[in-house]
Amino acid sequence: MKRKLSSRLLTIFFCLGVLLDQESSLAITIDTFQGTQTVVAQAPGGSNGVNLSTQFALGGNRSIFVEAITGSGTTTVRTTPTSPYRLQHSQDFDVIGRSLIHWDGNNNVSTINPAGLGGVDLTEDGSTAFILKSLSYDFPSSQPLTLTLTAYDASDATGQTFSAVELTLNSALFQQDQVLPFASFTLSGSNGPVDFANLGALSLEIDGTAQAADLEIDSIITNGFCNLIPTSLGVIDECGECLQPTDPLYNQSCADCVGVPNGSTLPGSACETIFPGICSDGQYDDQCDCLPIQNPQIELCDGIDNDCDGAIDETFPLLGEVCGAGEEECAIEGVYICSDNGGLTCDADFDLSKGQDCDDRIGCDGIPGSTLVQDQCGICGGDGSTCADCDSRDISETQFALDGGAKYQERLIITMTRKMLRARSRAKLEAYVEDTLDTAHTLQISNWVLSWTLPTITSTCPASEFCIETSNVEILDNYRAGSVALRDLGLSVAKKFQRIVRASDKTKRFRKRIRRAHKKNMKLADTVPTTQSVCSGDADLR
Repeated sequence: MKRKLSSRLLTIFFCLGVLLDQESSLAITIDTFQGTQTVVAQAPGGSNGVNLSTQFALGGNRSIFVEAITGSGTTTVRTTPTSPYRLQHSQDFDVIGRSLIHWDGNNNVSTINPAGLGGVDLTEDGSTAFILKSLSYDFPSSQPLTLTLTAYDASDATGQTFSAVELTLNSALFQQDQVLPFASFTLSGSNGPVDFANLGALSLEIDGTAQAADLEIDSIITNGFCNLIPTSLGVIDECGECLQPTDPLYNQSCADCVGVPNGSTLPGSACETIFPGICSDGQYDDQCDCLPIQNPQIELCDGIDNDCDGAIDETFPLLGEVCGAGEEECAIEGVYICSDNGGLTCDADFDLSKGQDCDDRIGCDGIPGSTLVQDQCGICGGDGSTCADCDSRDISETQFALDGGAKYQERLIITMTRKMLRARSRAKLEAYVEDTLDTAHTLQISNWVLSWTLPTITSTCPASEFCIETSNVEILDNYRAGSVALRDLGLSVAKKFQRIVRASDKTKRFRKRIRRAHKKNMKLADTVPTTQSVCSGDADLR
């Protein structure tokens, strides 16, 4: 009579499996046996093989080869189509059979490629053993069954560098984990043992010399801390995080301000901003935004863009033009250059002792006959812009707050998406997170730029002949629009966060913070003057 696991025992196994599946076992995963495969071989002497491409198996492929050696029935190996997912090996009552499951990244069922995985490091997360999870065996007629797990080294395409371990089941087992330490793999190939940090292929042989044998395995994992299926690039990023290379957070938790993992460009490092002039030299802040070390200043005649508007010495229209006065022996000529005090001076050479009969009027540049005069600020040839009797106000503190408000909005979105990925890491979700983070960062950078596009010193200038009035309305409106976009994006992420994480209290707190951050930004924007007086270089002082 054919011996099978009784329906009652199967029910018990199913219930225990559901309970065990609820516990998240953190380990490198070899195979969860998701993805349906059924392979049947007819005795005597029949064989069959099937390969399946699946993301749930090491190397993206699972090959199953089955033999029914003696008897009149069949040997069947299958993966269950629904949860709890399992690998099942079953022999009819009079059949002696064998099955071989291998993982080598290839779709050739009949041949193992010893180097097919390219060198997967099974030790990178601290793993020291394989675990056959929740193994069940019915021990028919008190007959043992032998499992052989073989690991091949990727450095040897001949397959002669390998290590193997045999596990003999001498009793009935019901949902018991079987631990196979790497150190127990004492059977070696002719070219030596495997390096578990350079795995090229892995195979599991089930030798069913016992007739009517039935075996089940829930999954095959390692005993490390990372519960991912490794690729040739591994499952531990350069920051020590358990992440796949396709994860948008891969190598990000320890990235420096230019994105280099464990790099040296940290907050406080020098950087070049997007602004011209003296505002070009910057320093990375705690959020790795490159901020100017100096704020815009009043434009002087010194060959430097002091007011960070992209123009140099633009308030001194006489700079470089011909200067001097007189004719014949009284002629004095040169060009206007910048003086030591930030104004203009004429570089002409002259001798006052030879100019007694010449025009004795001396300009502020020291040149007889020059018409250059000091402006009301004491600057020779200046336009009054350096001290235009303006009522000035420093709004740098508000600019820092506006900038920080946008960063906080982005940080809330980053926090939610990271929690979502920890709760459910899937390709579709990862793509959504990547697009969302790109959008959030673009909006944040835009509002950061707008925050510092506002003049740090806003002025109301009564000397209208030296000043013109400009508007900040467009900058502020664009900033408000950016804050609205970040708020709406955050609320959209919070909605998805609730569906995935299912934590209503956390979702409510995030929504509250998102709305509060936006309101704070709006209030800050309202404190910035909508107009200001800016000194003009249009006055002709000649």
